[in-house]
Order: sequence, then structure tokens, then C-alpha cells
Amino acid sequence: MRSSRAIRLVAVVEGFKGLVVLLASTGLLALVHRDLHKLATVLVQHAHLNPASGYPRIFVDAATQMTDARLGRSTGSGKRCRVRPV
Repeated sequence: MRSSRAIRLVAVVEGFKGLVVLLASTGLLALVHRDLHKLATVLVQHAHLNPASGYPRIFVDAATQMTDARLGRSTGSGKRCRVRPV
């Protein structure tokens, strides 16, 4: 009896993780055709970080190099999740 509860708990946790991945990929799709450099700069400034220092600079540079195609590939990985009935 205990093992079936454990299996159900694991199934619920895995389902929740899959839902988080799908929501994150949907959120990334909302960023297509947006100025990601400007968005990253605003986020860094909102967090009161120095954009010229280490990690904030890496974040802004990565956002600058992000293209719509790369963003689409990033969201595609979330759509490859498989749902299996228990």
C-alpha cells in the first residue's frame, strides 16, 4: 500500500515539473520579436546591479546574441515532453 502512495507522489511531482517546463517555454515564446538586449538591461538595472560587472554583463551579452531562431529552439525542447498516463 505504501509503495502505491510513493509512486503516486512521484507521478505528481513529475507532472508538476512537466507543467513548469511547458509554462517556461510558453513564456519564452512571448519574447520572440522583442528587443532582448533592452529587456536584459532593464532587468539588470531593476535589480540594482552594475551592467559592466561580471555576471550581469554575461547576461546582457547573452541576451544580445539571442536570435528568434535560437529562442524557438529553446522553446522546442519543452514541447518534446511526453505525457504518459499512470
